[in-house]
Amino acid sequence: MKFAFYTLGCKTNQYETQAMEQLLKEKTLPRVLVCGYDYLAMGAIRCLYDHGLSVPEDVAILGMDDIMEAEFLNPPLSSISA
Repeated sequence: MKFAFYTLGCKTNQYETQAMEQLLKEKTLPRVLVCGYDYLAMGAIRCLYDHGLSVPEDVAILGMDDIMEAEFLNPPLSSISA
């Protein structure tokens, strides 16, 4: 199993999808993406869907913060409470 660690983005709408765009340029996507906060995870999910990929089938996403908005995603975002 290959592990890779990325430091991505800032807390702005612009960077939430740009961080995932950087990963999509890689030849192989990670099986699991752990995001430092839920808004980054939500941006990553949106970006994956825009590229025809599925969550969690293609890439599983885990957020941190456990914000209320995360439960309204489909599928709901798995998140660690801070």
